[in-house]
Parts: sequence; structure tokens; C-alpha cells
Amino acid sequence: MAILSLIITLVAFFSDDSSVLAGLFFGAVTFGLFKLFIYLKKKVSGQGEVEKNKKYNEYTTRLRELYAPGKEKEIQDWIKQYVPSSEHKMAAKVLQVVEEEYKERKRREALEETFKKEEKERKEETFKKEEEERKALLEKYRKEEEERKALLEKYRTAYGDEIVESWQKRIIKFGMPQQMIIDIYGEPDEIKKERTEKTLSETYFYAKDGVKYENGKTSTYKIKVEFKNAIVKGYKEY
Repeated sequence: MAILSLIITLVAFFSDDSSVLAGLFFGAVTFGLFKLFIYLKKKVSGQGEVEKNKKYNEYTTRLRELYAPGKEKEIQDWIKQYVPSSEHKMAAKVLQVVEEEYKERKRREALEETFKKEEKERKEETFKKEEEERKALLEKYRKEEEERKALLEKYRTAYGDEIVESWQKRIIKFGMPQQMIIDIYGEPDEIKKERTEKTLSETYFYAKDGVKYENGKTSTYKIKVEFKNAIVKGYKEY
């Protein structure tokens, strides 16, 4: 507008033709009115868009409150009664969106319910398995304890309290049966045998280092155990 005013001023300065000046003035006024029309149109359009969005949000809120499967007739009656006919198309679009939201929400809820159910079943299955394992372990310990007590009583009856006490302390003692040595040290690394008519002499060598505690210190050692008819007759640590 300022540019047109400048042009008119320049033309008026260099020309004394009143018709030219009038034409330019008319053009400037027309252009200004056109700009004003565009501005007002945009403003009205913007206000209309705001109003449209407001209505859309109102319908969305209300239809979310009303919507539920089987209530289609009630919703259609509400639209006919409270929504202007010019906005029925908008309301129908909103209703479609609300229906999709409802379906999506129900789908998520179903998935969450399935997940919770599966998680509960997994926990119950895990607990059941752990409980079975615990019971099996307790049963194993119970049987081992019964076997240990039975073996202890068997050894006590056969070899006396002194031998049994040494066996429990893992100390080799003359008169111990061969099985007690195996109980303490396991199978030997080497065996030497010598048989006569009435005697079976055996020597067990344990080549793996053991640990001996003496005067607050530890030292490694190896063991040689001599048996006569499966009874300890001698042993040596070296």
C-alpha cells in the first residue's frame, strides 16, 4: 500500500493529467480493499476453524461417555436430537474414531489380561517345580541321613566306638576296614596286592596332595595305607 502511494505521488508530481491521477487512485483503493478482504477472510476462516475444533472436541468427549457396544441406537438418537444437521457428518466421523478407540482399548486390555494370566501360570508352574525340587532334595537328604546312620550303626557294631569316632574325624586308625579309608579318601590312585594262601595284603597309594594342619600351619602330604585282609595294618604320610 505504501509503495502504491509512493507511485501515485511520483506520477502526480511529473504529470498534470487529472485522469491518470484518478485512475491510479482508484487502483490503489481497489488494491487496498482487496487486501482487507483477504485479511478478514483469513480471520473469519481461522475463527471458524477454532469453532470447528471446539465442536469436534465436545462431540468426542460426549460420544466417549455414551459409546458402548449395543448402544448404537441411543447414540444415533442423541446425534439427531443434540447435533445440528450441518454437523452430522462431523459427528459421524467422531463416532467412527471413538469406535476405533474403544476397539483398540479392548484389544490392549485383552492382551494385558492374557499376559497377566500367562505370567501367573508361569509363576505357579515355576513355584510348583521349585517346590517339587525342594521336596525331592529334602527326600534325598533324608535318605542319605538314614543311610549314614545305618552305616554308622553297622560300623559301630562291627568295629567299636573308637574306630567309628576316628572315621568320623577322617583320621586313619589301625583296625579300620578298607571301606572306611575309601569313604575318607576315595578310590586310591595306585594299588599293590600280594596274596598268600590265607592272606590278602594290599597297599593303597594316594598320590594326590592332601592338606595337613600342624602347629597352625598347613603342609601337603601323600598317603600310603597297608591292609591285611581288608583291615588297616599300617599307614604312612609323606
